[in-house]
Amino acid sequence: MSVNETALKRMITKVYKYKDLTVSEIVKVTTRYTDLKPLMDSYVSSDGCSVELLSLSGTVPVGYRGNMYNIPIRIWLPDSFPFNPPTCSVKPTSSMMIKTGKHVDDKGKIYLPYLHEWKHPLSNLLALIQEMIGVFGEEPPVFSRPATQPQNCLVQDCSIGEDTIRASLQTAVCDKLRWRMQEEMERSQAELDALRRMEDDLRKGHQRLQDMLIHLGQEMVGSSSEIQTNLKPIETIILFRFSTWVNVLQQYLHPDQNQNLSC
Repeated sequence: MSVNETALKRMITKVYKYKDLTVSEIVKVTTRYTDLKPLMDSYVSSDGCSVELLSLSGTVPVGYRGNMYNIPIRIWLPDSFPFNPPTCSVKPTSSMMIKTGKHVDDKGKIYLPYLHEWKHPLSNLLALIQEMIGVFGEEPPVFSRPATQPQNCLVQDCSIGEDTIRASLQTAVCDKLRWRMQEEMERSQAELDALRRMEDDLRKGHQRLQDMLIHLGQEMVGSSSEIQTNLKPIETIILFRFSTWVNVLQQYLHPDQNQNLSC
């Protein structure tokens, strides 16, 4: 069940600048991942400063080699959330130990390209957790503590802070370049498809124009023949009438000649 929105707003009113956006994100996450609970607590930054912030604490389900595991995490939200990314960490129980790797350092802090490229409103907590689950499914961040391992024992060979950050940044840069190349390829393909459609339309239009010209030429030839055929009897009538009028005119102008011809 998701948290009560009214109670959550009261909880963060004095700290968070964008209460409605923050509450909306929290509600979506707690509805999907019911084991994650919101909690106001003191967050100690790397420079030792302590500030009251909201966190999501609990477990998320991770599939690994055919089995499901509940991985304990904690997500701290800055007071400028969601315009600034959260800080995420693995919080192992007493029976677990941190397994350092490309995305998790010896303190349990989580490094992901998604966090490095966080940008509201394209980025959100649900997508962040889903990427986290995918990464943990390939490289689990914790493992069971051996039975002979003392509870207060530290994990050995964990000094990879700078290397982890560098690897995470390199991964983020590679991912960003790959996404940019993919976007550029998709854009180029869309332009090429549009040009092909335009070429096809022009070809069809040219063919229709040729067909219209051929049809018009055929109609003109037929009309010319029909006109010539219809003009022949008219021409004969006109010539006959002209000849008749010429004879009448000659008789009128030269009556003597006509009488002589009759004698």
